[in-house]
Amino acid sequence: MPEKNETQAVFRECFGTPAGKKCFAVMLIELDFFNTKKETEAEMARSNYAAMLLKKLGVFRPENEFNVAESIMNMSFKGD
Repeated sequence: MPEKNETQAVFRECFGTPAGKKCFAVMLIELDFFNTKKETEAEMARSNYAAMLLKKLGVFRPENEFNVAESIMNMSFKGD
């Protein structure tokens, strides 16, 4: 298995392309990441895997908490 920094670089390279971003979005959806009513162990497991992918990308780490919150609040929402 590659080292942590190498893994992050490879994931960012892969998912950083326009096609990779679309693919990653589909993966997060299919992994129930956006499902706020997880009721089964399978849904929880899939969502946890999605969170692990975000961690591998370097998104989920303490120093990014405010950047993630700011990015969410700067998103355009449907209906705006």
